[in-house]
Amino acid sequence: MDISWLGHSSFRLRGNSTAVITDPFSESVGFAMPEVTAPLVTVSTDHPHHNNAASVKGKPYVISGPGEYEVGGVFVLGLSAGPSSAGATPNTVYLMEIDGITVCHLGNLAQPLPSSHIEQLRDVQVLMIPAGGHGTLGAPKLAEVISLLSPRLVIPMHYSVPGLAVELDPLEPFIPQLGIEEPLRQQRLTVTPNNLPPSVRLVILGEGA
Repeated sequence: MDISWLGHSSFRLRGNSTAVITDPFSESVGFAMPEVTAPLVTVSTDHPHHNNAASVKGKPYVISGPGEYEVGGVFVLGLSAGPSSAGATPNTVYLMEIDGITVCHLGNLAQPLPSSHIEQLRDVQVLMIPAGGHGTLGAPKLAEVISLLSPRLVIPMHYSVPGLAVELDPLEPFIPQLGIEEPLRQQRLTVTPNNLPPSVRLVILGEGA
């Protein structure tokens, strides 16, 4: 599976026979959503910075809340995770399985995960975490989530980059607080069951690489 960061909280997860776009954003974030096509879109928060499914070509199936789904061979579990950093708007955490890899997108997680969610997410291998603060969990609490879930790869999202019109903190001060060794920086990431690291590794994609 190939993982590309499209900006803000949006990723393209491309498997052998399908693709998923997470949290497509509107131009109100400060720049345009890249032109992408996918059969499946997940929306963590009903806010223009996360719910611009209309920008994704291919007439995708849109998942925008808790539940169990299977679309095009992709299993998706959506878990309600309280209000998001966007205010009272609910946040949904998604667990997806593509090509034998389990990926969890925390959305705008603003409060610790309950123990029941930790149990359901404990098999996650790739964890996407909001890193820009301003309403989302801070680094110490996110470090606790990482410790509880024990993913192999952690990918930050939702942080300040050039051109962003949203008030978020930059990534660099956040990194040391996670207590993970020096991050790997690259434009995109290819993940297979055979190339996962033996212990947790921080990977910075795209703009932050």
